[in-house]
Amino acid sequence: LVMQARPLDQLLTPGGDPLLAVRFTVPDLTETFVRRPRLVARLDEGVQGPLTLVNGPAGAGKTLLVAHWISTTDRPDDVAWLTVEHEDTGPGIFWTYVLESLRRHGAAVPDDIGSPSSPGDVDHSLLTRLAAWLSERTEPVILVLDEFDRVGASAEIADELQFVLRHAGGGLRLVVVSRTEPQLPL
Repeated sequence: LVMQARPLDQLLTPGGDPLLAVRFTVPDLTETFVRRPRLVARLDEGVQGPLTLVNGPAGAGKTLLVAHWISTTDRPDDVAWLTVEHEDTGPGIFWTYVLESLRRHGAAVPDDIGSPSSPGDVDHSLLTRLAAWLSERTEPVILVLDEFDRVGASAEIADELQFVLRHAGGGLRLVVVSRTEPQLPL
């Protein structure tokens, strides 16, 4: 796992709060974790397409399943992890965390993509630049959004994710871990 250091002034949300590093960390697997090779194989198949949903009730093992899959994948450096929080319903906050997750996990996101300037919204041109950069990649970035149900009711974030996913071509694979079905094109 490659973590890139960033200048302190870039480690803040548009609201001025510090970014919480633990949200970018893939959970550790415990010794008692039940390995499910059949489901790991299904995830391998799923990420060949643009969107994979890992859905189930609380405590079903969704997060640890995806963490286990990451530990078995051939390209773990191409996987960015973000644990979503309720506060991320502001698109500016959500996309700040997404961009930082990509950066921290080794994706060299160009500085000219920019960053959101306010907590409540994100400039559409930022999403366009992000999608254009992703579409030019030779290897896709896999973005895991764990606990996405925390912002899943936000139609605005769902629309923005849908836009980036549609225009990123093969450069983005989205893995959504959620207790509910998100408002995305499943």
